[in-house]
Amino acid sequence: MADGQNEKRVQKDQFARDGVGCERRVMGLALGHWEEQRLLCGQSRPPLEAMALNHPVLKTHFYVVKMPPNPRDAQVIHCGGTLSVLCGQDVVGQPLFHCLPRSIASERLDYLSAVASFKRPMAESGEFDLPGGGIAYFREALMPLQPIGTTAMVLGAINCRFEREKPNQRRLSMGWQ
Repeated sequence: MADGQNEKRVQKDQFARDGVGCERRVMGLALGHWEEQRLLCGQSRPPLEAMALNHPVLKTHFYVVKMPPNPRDAQVIHCGGTLSVLCGQDVVGQPLFHCLPRSIASERLDYLSAVASFKRPMAESGEFDLPGGGIAYFREALMPLQPIGTTAMVLGAINCRFEREKPNQRRLSMGWQ
């Protein structure tokens, strides 16, 4: 029994070192934090002021988007850094549509619009090719906030990882068939 427990602990430590499972942990923490603030406020959507954007684990993953009626005009008003890394540029104050890689921009805006319209959180993941080669994988949670005036607000938490080669290319280069 002790050998099995040690083996599980070693596997868990290996996952932590390799970053495997961290994406899900960040999403779970973000959704839990949003739910906690929602319950504390007693409202279906917490206001932006109630969210601790400087959360010790989540502060680099959080971003806030102002969602006007036209999703292409959605603008990032706060970014902890991870979204900027994923986009390859500073996104604060920029229209999100112009910051995101073209291959995923429309779909991301559809998800943001759905969260703002239905007023429910959503978690999703995706991938895209990097301009210099390789691939970026990301996972994000999108959570509705109280609107400011008539403008919808969405809190996002995102995590990403980068691979130099696509998985099938790596297998071929290693001689796997």
